[in-house]
Amino acid sequence: MSCSTGQETADATNDTDHLISITHDQFQTEKMAFGELQKMPFADIVKCNGNVVVKSKGFAKVSPFVAGSVQKIYCSAGQVVRKGEVLFELSGNEFFELQKGFAEAVSILNKTKTEYERVKSLYEGNIATEKELISSESEYKSANANYSALKMKIQFVGLDPAKVAKTDFYHSFSIKSPINGYISQISISLGQHADQQTVLAEIIDNSQLQLKLSVFEKEISLLKPGMGIKFTLSDNSDYRATLGSIGRAVSVDSRAIECYASIDCIDSTNFVNNAFAEAEIAIRTDTTFSVPEE
Repeated sequence: MSCSTGQETADATNDTDHLISITHDQFQTEKMAFGELQKMPFADIVKCNGNVVVKSKGFAKVSPFVAGSVQKIYCSAGQVVRKGEVLFELSGNEFFELQKGFAEAVSILNKTKTEYERVKSLYEGNIATEKELISSESEYKSANANYSALKMKIQFVGLDPAKVAKTDFYHSFSIKSPINGYISQISISLGQHADQQTVLAEIIDNSQLQLKLSVFEKEISLLKPGMGIKFTLSDNSDYRATLGSIGRAVSVDSRAIECYASIDCIDSTNFVNNAFAEAEIAIRTDTTFSVPEE
């Protein structure tokens, strides 16, 4: 009995050797607290890098429909613009020739229409021949086609066809923003000539930004649309996104596949186009007992 009791006392002493004693003052000073095990979600993740990029419908390159020289610039880089807002004002010989051509087309159309109706009336009275009717009708249809094409050009430039038809010509025409967004770049200056291939400005709509990720091909089979993504930018803040589409082509250089994700709460955060991002895609989540690291 005596030997047995001595062994139990020794074991009890050894069990407490690795413990740390904390006094009440230490507990208060270090702001410690009592807690319990809690069930928390833990996710298996796929790490990858990418960029914040704009969708195709959120990016616009502004070019003139008619060549001309820049008379006025109403915008600046970084400025927020609305769809339909005037950005530039241009003028030039090609613009004047377009108006002149349309006015002449209106005159020719009226003339050929009157002649066609006259010949048609004579043909119905057996005075004009069928050949004369066909020739007159052909000229009228040709004039009408030319008029319709020039009218669409006039309207596309933003002019009033009725005003131009009366030879009340415009001195200049305006270039308007095709989308809402901000001016990311201006590539023109006052007096510079610009044609249809000249990019005057680039506009980006921040509400159309998305996350483009490069995922290695060996991990692509683990991904499915709808998976949650946590990513960080240069400000080290955490943001959330949802995987939307998975690419089907492997890059020869990086052996990675491009995937795209929609950013949560995109309207409430000022993201920047082409910003570098580090992301974690949660492919599976398990819930288990845990305690906070701190």
